[in-house]
Amino acid sequence: MHFHNPRAIVAIDYFPFMASKKTAIPQFYSQISTPIGTMFLILDEERKILRSYKIESEKQFLSFAKRTFGAILHKLPSPLSSIQYNLDDLTDFSRSVLYETENIPAGQTRTYEQIAVKIGHPKAQRAVGSALARNPVPYLIPCHRVIRKDGNIGNYILGKEIKEKLLQEEVTN
Repeated sequence: MHFHNPRAIVAIDYFPFMASKKTAIPQFYSQISTPIGTMFLILDEERKILRSYKIESEKQFLSFAKRTFGAILHKLPSPLSSIQYNLDDLTDFSRSVLYETENIPAGQTRTYEQIAVKIGHPKAQRAVGSALARNPVPYLIPCHRVIRKDGNIGNYILGKEIKEKLLQEEVTN
């Protein structure tokens, strides 16, 4: 993919949408305001969120979506009344990591090791990190709240600076 401004798009998608028979087809999009800017959400026919992307403008997002998914997505006429995800494309392990991560309260953190222990795989800290790196809905499922055991914040799919900003924002609010 070539973009006129490569810094304008943070769209990391580790899973091709047509990778499995159970994969939902992207149909709709919506956008939300976050402390890190506008996030565009891609939704399936049941209006469950499949992926989220931080892209600077709606025009850039629509161009990206058309190239990536080969279809024109329809904008939802009103904001989402509730947030539901479609994580069917993920492994059971990855889903358990994300569900556990979703329970971390704002302003708090957990270590990769704590998440591994909580989901019943105490030696799987690296696998937890890998599952979080493939989080299809970063920010919404707050993988930025998971840090290393030594206190280092570790990496983040949207960048280390954004992870630091989100953690600081949550502590102060």
